[in-house]
Amino acid sequence: KGAGWDSNRFDMWQTLRLSVWPFLPLIGGAFSIAIGGEVRQVEKGQGYGIIGAIVFCGALFALIGYLSYQTIGYEFQGAITYNSFNQPEFSTGTQPYFTLLMAILTKNIYLTVIIAISFIAWIYFWIPGMLAYAERAMLAWSFDRLAPEKIGHVSDKYHTPTVAIIISVLISVLFTALYVYTSFFATLIFILAASIAWFITMITGIIFPYRNKEIYEKSPIAKYKILGIPLMSVVCTLAAIGLLVIVVLLWNDPIAAGHDIKSIITIGGVFLIGLLLYFFMKQKRKK
Repeated sequence: KGAGWDSNRFDMWQTLRLSVWPFLPLIGGAFSIAIGGEVRQVEKGQGYGIIGAIVFCGALFALIGYLSYQTIGYEFQGAITYNSFNQPEFSTGTQPYFTLLMAILTKNIYLTVIIAISFIAWIYFWIPGMLAYAERAMLAWSFDRLAPEKIGHVSDKYHTPTVAIIISVLISVLFTALYVYTSFFATLIFILAASIAWFITMITGIIFPYRNKEIYEKSPIAKYKILGIPLMSVVCTLAAIGLLVIVVLLWNDPIAAGHDIKSIITIGGVFLIGLLLYFFMKQKRKK
């Protein structure tokens, strides 16, 4: 407190601003949609699975927060975190995450090892899902004639899209190097770019049942309506509102993403590359 920390209590605006960070790991539910076509009983498997997982994680986050107040204390956590950024000599040697504080509290080497490994290991659950999502997109582009046929090659020996995997890994290594060794990319800048793309997709999803009625009527979800409005339009409206909130928060958060010239160049570059690829392949296929 002597270093300047103010023990203000609940602030809804600050809580809303912070939501962009749990949005990062929980957004995995969106990537799960990409494999929906291969899931048996997709209405239950994906519908209950995605929403249930997010609700469960949200409840778990809240429980961890509550229990941390009971054991570590609100004011101590606030002060030690504030000092970590502003007065490091009054804090811990590394950023005081729950994992570190729990390890110090327990004084149990075995529990500390388990906590540390679990904290490190979560990223290895994240990476395969992200790579699979990228590889699947390349396969789809290849099948739709939006990318060269070789990108969709599936190995007879390994039964995996080897070319797409290699491309995904190389691009991932490149972006990881740029993130680690340069200050060009903000942490969540690509989440902002993706959120903008998904927001546009949700807008098209609102009008899809009306614009492509014949296709929509053949889908399993067509039988569901709310006040006479197709369920897809209702859900896409809610999703569009949620994504718009995230876009605004990320756009105005210089630490997470922001809208300085580097961020704008990065976001613009993502969409420009996509447009150039699309129109290039469109012209190529015409010939």
